[in-house]
Amino acid sequence: MSTDSPNAFDTPPQPPAKQGMSTGAKVLIILAVVFGGFLLVCCGGMAFFAYSATKSLNISQDPAEVAKVTAEIAEIDIPAGLDPKMSMGGTIPLVGVSMHMAIYSDKDTGSMLTLFTMQTPQGQTSQEQLRQQMEQSLQQQGGNREVEAEKINVEETREIELTINDKPASFTLSKGTGAKSGKPRIEVVGTFEGKAGATFVMLNVDAEKYPEEKVVETLESIK
Repeated sequence: MSTDSPNAFDTPPQPPAKQGMSTGAKVLIILAVVFGGFLLVCCGGMAFFAYSATKSLNISQDPAEVAKVTAEIAEIDIPAGLDPKMSMGGTIPLVGVSMHMAIYSDKDTGSMLTLFTMQTPQGQTSQEQLRQQMEQSLQQQGGNREVEAEKINVEETREIELTINDKPASFTLSKGTGAKSGKPRIEVVGTFEGKAGATFVMLNVDAEKYPEEKVVETLESIK
């Protein structure tokens, strides 16, 4: 028998490719970390929150569902290029925490928009409470601000004050360069009064594709 032609036994079997963590799982882990301190104070424990969240929150990657949840949070003109990535919504039983979140992303540029609102058994969280808790938690986590957005090396910042739904809204706009790409980036972090109460918004984008004027227009479109 000739040994020149290959056969199925010449190549050892390849191990199956490892599958990465699902988007929903990533988001739940990040939420558990980010809001852990807050929930330990008001709801009795991060571990129980994480377990309850897994069972109770409706997590979807259906663009129609993402749009629906977004509309429940606020009206906003999403910049072209940021596509619906995932949504989350529901109330965690026993602890009584209600959460809604919508995420849009541009994978090619590592850009992302996140809208998040939360109500606790003690009542609606104020804009200031939500902002302080988010910023404190993000600092503690070393700036891991998004599920996939590129971290920004901040070079300059400015405050943007708007009126949304007849209430003051405050945003911090930071400009700098991407930690990995070195390209210009813009990041906005802030809070406003949305349809379901205090809402946190985070927009981290490539400044060449999404210039500052487009970012400001997005903020001004919020209702």
